[in-house]
Amino acid sequence: MKTFKSFRYSIFQKDGIFINKLFFAFAFMTLGTVQTYSQTYNLVWEDNFDGTQLKQYIWNIEVNGDGGGNNELQYYRSENVSVGIEPVSGANCLIITAKKENYSNKTCTSGRINTQGKMEFKYGKIECRIKLPKTANGLWPAFWMMGWDYPTVGWPKCGEIDILEMGSAKGITNGTQERYFNGAFHYGEQYPQTSDAQAFTSSYSLQDDFHLYTMTWDGTTAKMYLDQDIYPNVAPYCQKSITNTSVGQPGYYFNKPFYVLLNLAIGGSFPNITNINNVTALNAANNYEAKMYVDYIKVYQKGDNGESFYAAECAPLLKKTINTSICEGGVYNFYGTNYTEAVSGIEYRFSNPGRCDSVITLNLTVNPLLQKTINTSICEGGVYNFYGTNYTEAVSGIEHRFSNPGRCDSIVTLNLTVNPLLRKTINTSICEGGVYNFYGTNYTEAVSGIEHRFSNAGSCDSIVTLNLTVTYPNTSVTLQDNTLTANQADAQYQWYKGCINLNSQMTPIYNATEQTFTPTENGYYSVEITYQNCVYFSDCEEVKTLKVDNIFADNISIYPNPVKDKLRIKSEELRINSVEILDITGKEILNAHLLDNQYLIDTNSLPQGIYLIKIYTDKGTVIKRFIKM
Repeated sequence: MKTFKSFRYSIFQKDGIFINKLFFAFAFMTLGTVQTYSQTYNLVWEDNFDGTQLKQYIWNIEVNGDGGGNNELQYYRSENVSVGIEPVSGANCLIITAKKENYSNKTCTSGRINTQGKMEFKYGKIECRIKLPKTANGLWPAFWMMGWDYPTVGWPKCGEIDILEMGSAKGITNGTQERYFNGAFHYGEQYPQTSDAQAFTSSYSLQDDFHLYTMTWDGTTAKMYLDQDIYPNVAPYCQKSITNTSVGQPGYYFNKPFYVLLNLAIGGSFPNITNINNVTALNAANNYEAKMYVDYIKVYQKGDNGESFYAAECAPLLKKTINTSICEGGVYNFYGTNYTEAVSGIEYRFSNPGRCDSVITLNLTVNPLLQKTINTSICEGGVYNFYGTNYTEAVSGIEHRFSNPGRCDSIVTLNLTVNPLLRKTINTSICEGGVYNFYGTNYTEAVSGIEHRFSNAGSCDSIVTLNLTVTYPNTSVTLQDNTLTANQADAQYQWYKGCINLNSQMTPIYNATEQTFTPTENGYYSVEITYQNCVYFSDCEEVKTLKVDNIFADNISIYPNPVKDKLRIKSEELRINSVEILDITGKEILNAHLLDNQYLIDTNSLPQGIYLIKIYTDKGTVIKRFIKM
């Protein structure tokens, strides 16, 4: 067993933990206890839970499923205790995880740690910064202390101080789970114990962020405070006088060293839930687990009379450093953990029963592979052979690895691009009967995709592609109602009197440049068609009906001619059925008005020029020409 006395301490830091070390030991042995007094608290010990592992020379991880004497549902496992990052703040924390899972005849698991035999103190101030999980319903987080003599005197004689408990049945009933909590003192010579639990309802939620829970403790009272770092003058939410040191009285049990416990219980008598199905705090939304984060825990003392502190200082029995390396992409296993990247100062600690721990430190470097990159190209249609594999298309990052005995491997990386051939496309056309010469070959018909390839020394080949079309116009002409129509649309036209295929004299007709043309006399007619830069002559068409109709022309008179405004048409022998005014191409542009077998035509809207008047009578059709002034 350990004997605690009142000492003044020097402070040194080791492995991220502040530990009080007894000094002037010989002087204490010969001179006895030195008593000093101070008005301020000095930090004597802390754990900031830095690194990646719980410091097991400071903490004991409890492993059991005995229910804590409170009908709790969980099995406490070491796997539920870890050190890592709280995701919102980024703080390195102790993490205790409660899970709904079947393990060793239990329906859930969680974690509980303590400093029994490794850190114990009497009087001073202790504070712990905690982020609690949502407790509704069934979770029971706690920050508390037990008397150092628990292993010999048992509970409740050892005394128990609960600095923080949350998740009680009353909070569930009141619907104030996030704000309702308590501190408590449990003591007595035997069970049933004396309990003094003091509940408090905060004005704000304690399950949304980190909050500070503090207890100050001396020979007269123990007082507990919420968020004293933010509200330094806040009143205590729980306190107890411990001046009466008679057996059965509080002072008999709370004036001795205590050790610290942190845990996250599930169910039990405190929340009055003994069936896992009623633990709604572990649900599908949180993947059936909840976490309690502890940022730090600190102990302060003033050096006053009666204070004592103990921490299990122990220099490692064996310190060994492993300086080694792996090749890039390799793996180094260090006591069950695989490392693939460089690390420094990674420690593994062995517990040696009855002796101090052993520490092995790993410094690992990563040697790069021998790298070579080939950046090259081929022409379109070419082949590149890379260590036995042919590539015809662009590739990037293709690796070939060589094994080098005794050294790291070599890697050759291929980045291959494909250069396109120099291409040119000729899209052209010829007229029917024409010839196109393409690099020595004559083409008279339409072709597509004909290629000619040039070799270019020092660069990729050139390819010229020919797409040739042949223009075939429609050279036919239609005659209807003495009007000729070229059947090829969207062209340029010039009408002729005469035809090529009759070897007759061809006379261009003035201003006859439309697709249609109405002759004024019988004969052979043709049209010159210019279509897509090609010139053709149409078939020959004979007009021979005009003469028959015009035999009655002398029986019809038009006057005045030339005309300036009103043109009259008169016949004494023929009955005039209808009249049309045509331009020189035969296109109808005006209808006449019949009055007493006379047509009176207003020509004021016509521009100056030569026009045709087509008169339909009961004896036939008469075409006459007039001039508009």
